[in-house]
Amino acid sequence: MEIAVMEKVCVSNCLAKAECGKGAETLGSTCPLNVCCGAWGYCGTLEAYCGTGCQSNCNQPAASGHNKGDVRKLVIGYWEAWSLTRRGCAGRSVDDIPVDSLTHLNVAFAYITPDTFVRSPPTR
Repeated sequence: MEIAVMEKVCVSNCLAKAECGKGAETLGSTCPLNVCCGAWGYCGTLEAYCGTGCQSNCNQPAASGHNKGDVRKLVIGYWEAWSLTRRGCAGRSVDDIPVDSLTHLNVAFAYITPDTFVRSPPTR
């Protein structure tokens, strides 16, 4: 039995680029929303991106207003006040809001008609 041995050499021609930093298509690009550009050129807000090796936007945003903590730890809930009028699974009452899991709650929603931009009751 004869066995042929063939050697193949694999050469990478990968055109992948990082999202940000020194490996980005545009050298030194920063991340959208001013989040951290990590050591390997990926965007994020965790210590892995903002800590050792961070390339840009490495410091957390300054706190404003009454919040003096790390703004990356905010958990903001949005409640559609008009959902009280919805039926079935889509309807939610104020008691359904998991306030113990939130740092902030926004209940400033209204229905605005797209043609006149006037606030009005929902059509559902």
